[in-house]
Amino acid sequence: MSNEDFGLIFAVGTITYAFSFLINGPLVDKIGGKTGILIAALGAAAANVALGVITWLVLTSRIHVRLLPIFSVTYALNMYFQSYGAVSIIKVKAHWFHVRERGVFGAILGTLISFGVYFAFDWGQAIINITKLNAPIPPSEVERRVRTIFVPPSLTMDATWAVFFVPAAILSMWALLDIWLIRDTPAFHISTHTTLPPVTCTRNIARSICSSWFSSIR
Repeated sequence: MSNEDFGLIFAVGTITYAFSFLINGPLVDKIGGKTGILIAALGAAAANVALGVITWLVLTSRIHVRLLPIFSVTYALNMYFQSYGAVSIIKVKAHWFHVRERGVFGAILGTLISFGVYFAFDWGQAIINITKLNAPIPPSEVERRVRTIFVPPSLTMDATWAVFFVPAAILSMWALLDIWLIRDTPAFHISTHTTLPPVTCTRNIARSICSSWFSSIR
């Protein structure tokens, strides 16, 4: 795949990501931020699995297709689901933080999104490097396990498809954590996780939770 092909695929995904907000914003308003985050994680994981399977099929000569069209469509799906995550973060944040606090937390979350872009390229290249057929034994235990999974002794080529399967596994793990950790509103969290009425919020409960709860009952 040439740099030009990569640029076209990335452009299709970026454009899809931008216009997806017009669709996913109203949808998340209806289904809630937690559901939106789960759709984002699981949908992006499925898209990455699809990209990995396509890469494996092409590199092992099981199918013969041009990568540019099929990668463009699948990567666009990946970015569509990722846009769910960006919208859903804003939806959840609006309930948990006072309006005067949202700028600070918005900056923090925006920084985390930028870190995600960095890790996508930095870790992606690292995964490609350690799954090459003749790569040296990695120094860390995690890297050795990744190589053991994707580069069995019988393999005769670089396991490039691992660059998609590893992120899919991480996204799936985070989806499970999201089911357990995320609550759409502080009122729901308090009513289902404590025997005390919300009015008895103590110093151990974030001030933003109390203020958000009182705002919701006005």
